[in-house]
Amino acid sequence: MINQSVVLIDNLSQYFDWIMSLKETEGNPSFPIFNLFFRGHASKRWHLQAGLFRVEHNMVNEHDCFKSAVNRCWGEVSSFDNLEKLIYFQHYGLLTRLLDVTLNPLVALFFACQEHKEKGKYMDGQVRYGTCDRFGIKFVRIIADIIANNDLEQLFPSYDWLQTMAEAYKIKDGNILGQMLSVPYYIDAPFNSNRIAAQRGALLMSPLLNIKCGEYKLLKAYDFDKASENNSMFGRRSVIIKHNNKLRILNELRKVGIDEYSIFPDTSHLMSAINNEMIYMGKRYNVDI
Repeated sequence: MINQSVVLIDNLSQYFDWIMSLKETEGNPSFPIFNLFFRGHASKRWHLQAGLFRVEHNMVNEHDCFKSAVNRCWGEVSSFDNLEKLIYFQHYGLLTRLLDVTLNPLVALFFACQEHKEKGKYMDGQVRYGTCDRFGIKFVRIIADIIANNDLEQLFPSYDWLQTMAEAYKIKDGNILGQMLSVPYYIDAPFNSNRIAAQRGALLMSPLLNIKCGEYKLLKAYDFDKASENNSMFGRRSVIIKHNNKLRILNELRKVGIDEYSIFPDTSHLMSAINNEMIYMGKRYNVDI
């Protein structure tokens, strides 16, 4: 049985209806629609995990990954602070503890409508939403600095270490810092690339630490879907796009200006957008291209 919080959509009009209905999700008719972010998955089976924490990548050293990217992209990122570097690298595919989301629900739908197979079977897509209500740019910057300057595999976050870090960042107590490094955050991404701007990109920062029995441990896995109620950032409702409706919805998105080129504004994706448009027209009219 399909969960009542899951809505199946067949077309763009139904998706718009779902978006507008979200203001009722919190039981508040004045809930601001502009205070939402969205994420689209080509497979409804995918988890809400940053790339660094996905099973196939769980042996990656986060600090080494970041340091290597800085060394190889110095010309592009030399003027960026560590958080800006991390965001820039994330948008170009580096494995980080950041999870991409978008403020544009049509962008999320575009990604959810991408073709994807698992074990030879075409998968249904999914769009999830969350609320932009946990901001903490100071602590997000601290996490980015820690990643940039420390081999996290060798990091054992004792109270003394937290107290030293707290003093460096003018925070009065190490426990306060530890608690603030143990929750996820929403980030308004700086538009320092055409791709980020085109996608109306935003991000979620996975926590750095986990508190167990009063002790701080480095967090080595995190799923936003399995977060505690206090740390939950995603709503209960979602949209499912059946795999056989994906192509039609992509064409409807194309008519309102959402295609590969609008999402990835470079020449290669413009050519791909043209190819996909011609392929769709060929299938629609059953003619040779």
